[in-house]
Parts: sequence; C-alpha cells; structure tokens
Amino acid sequence: MGRFSVALAKADKEFSMYIRRRDADSHTGRANCCTCGKNEHWSDMDCGHWVSRSVMVARFNPKNAHAQCRECNRFKDGEYEKHRTHIIRQYGWLVMDDLESNSKKSDKDFRPSIDWLLSQMKMYRTLNKKL
Repeated sequence: MGRFSVALAKADKEFSMYIRRRDADSHTGRANCCTCGKNEHWSDMDCGHWVSRSVMVARFNPKNAHAQCRECNRFKDGEYEKHRTHIIRQYGWLVMDDLESNSKKSDKDFRPSIDWLLSQMKMYRTLNKKL
C-alpha cells in the first residue's frame, strides 16, 4: 500500500468514527439510521455518504455523511433519496445545493495531498477525543 493509500485509510477511519459518534446519543452510544431510523450502537453502524466517497471534494464533508445502518448503506445503495431528504431537513436547501454541485466534480477538480489527508486525520482524531 502506498503512502497516499495509507493516509487516506487513516483519515477515513477517524472521519467515520467521528460521524457515527457525533450522531449517537452521548450517554447510550446509540444512533438512529439517517434513512430508516433503526437504532443501534454507533460501532455497529456505517458512516453513510450521500455524495459517493469516490468524490474526494465531498468525502470528508461532515454534512455529507451520517450514521447509517449497514443494511441501508451496503445493501440498499445508501437509500439515496431518503438520505437526501435527511440532509435537507437537517441542514436546508443551501447545503443540498452545495453537495449536489460537489457531486459533479471529479478528481481533476480536487486531488488531496498526503499532508492534507493527514491533517484531516488529526482534526477528526481531535474531535473524536472531545466526544
């Protein structure tokens, strides 16, 4: 595995943990799936992205990612329309417009450096310690 892949995996791990813990109850550790409402411990859930993780400009945007049960995220293609509705209800149309705009961008528009990925990892690691 190259340095870029290692940095990306580390940043993904911290971001995913942050999103799932952010969306969980601070006392019980349980979170509701953003698309079906299923309630599970955050560690048993996925970090579901509305704009695909393959779109790097949106990959680490916390408004693009929410706690999602594994069934919805992995076996129901992320329940795209329900996730979209969740984002609009939680953040409003301006955020959705921004995410939709980002969803059309390619890696040519934004290619993160290893240093940038490591800075994301450190930022989300710090945020995880505060949860």
